Amino acid sequence: MGALINTAGTQILQHYFNVTLFTARLGHLRNNPPSNNPAGNGQPIMEYFNPAGPHTLHYITTTLTYQASQRGDKLIFLPDQPYMVYNVPTSCPNLETRWMYFLDTANPGVLTQQTERMLRTEIYNCLQDASYAFLQFDCVDGTDLTPPQTITPTDVSLGSGKKYRLIVLQTPPMSATKPVALCPQ
Repeated sequence: MGALINTAGTQILQHYFNVTLFTARLGHLRNNPPSNNPAGNGQPIMEYFNPAGPHTLHYITTTLTYQASQRGDKLIFLPDQPYMVYNVPTSCPNLETRWMYFLDTANPGVLTQQTERMLRTEIYNCLQDASYAFLQFDCVDGTDLTPPQTITPTDVSLGSGKKYRLIVLQTPPMSATKPVALCPQ
């Protein structure tokens, strides 16, 4: 497996997703609809991750809102501001622009449709299975791997029949300047 991708933006996103998909919040994702209810049917947030459905990670990230979000726009899959990594404020003015670019599978050199579907499938399956206490994410440089972009999911036992799912995204690093520059390191 490649080296950790350790940019400021990646650290912020990983930390945020690891907090968002932790035990206390999984019940909300499993059982509650988003505040804005874009499907119009009251379906729980987890159903938007269903790989058989029409929603992509880009759509989920830019559309779903929830009242508990600390963001002004209430989007639940973008980090609260100020950005925090382990309770330390971190500046990263280009984070959201770069993240939205990465999630748009139509852009070159970013998340592939196959990997995007694999990520949604893993998240959906874990949200459906109550034996998962939480999900944890990591990201490593996949430049020298074959294929260079994939995910590696692993179950980690917590005892008492509970477990968590570690999902490691292996991907080549994005361009340092496209669509905008990296955040200061």
